[in-house]
Amino acid sequence: MCRKFGISSTGRIPDQLFLEQLPISLEVQMTGGDLTLEGVDGDKNLQLFADDLKVDVGILEKNRSAKVSVSVGDVDVPAIGEVHGWLGHTWRFHGSGQYRLYAQTSSGNAKLLAR
Repeated sequence: MCRKFGISSTGRIPDQLFLEQLPISLEVQMTGGDLTLEGVDGDKNLQLFADDLKVDVGILEKNRSAKVSVSVGDVDVPAIGEVHGWLGHTWRFHGSGQYRLYAQTSSGNAKLLAR
């Protein structure tokens, strides 16, 4: 069973948010502020308008598809997968897992940590 959890904010959200019901389907939409996500199994849809994004996905092969993109900035991702772009960068990975990851920031850097 997968639970859906969403966060949408144009203002301040808590510095730390703990989710105990795992796996979940997580959606986050923020206009600004750094976002760090770790220890969450499940689908992830993360969208920032500005600032930095850091995601620890754990075991990358648990994902069926993953896409990390920035419009203006850099992506720091594992050596596996493909990075495209000149001003903005997009990284894609296709695996055999069950989860999907979509992470995007318009202006900022994105870092993906995986084992």
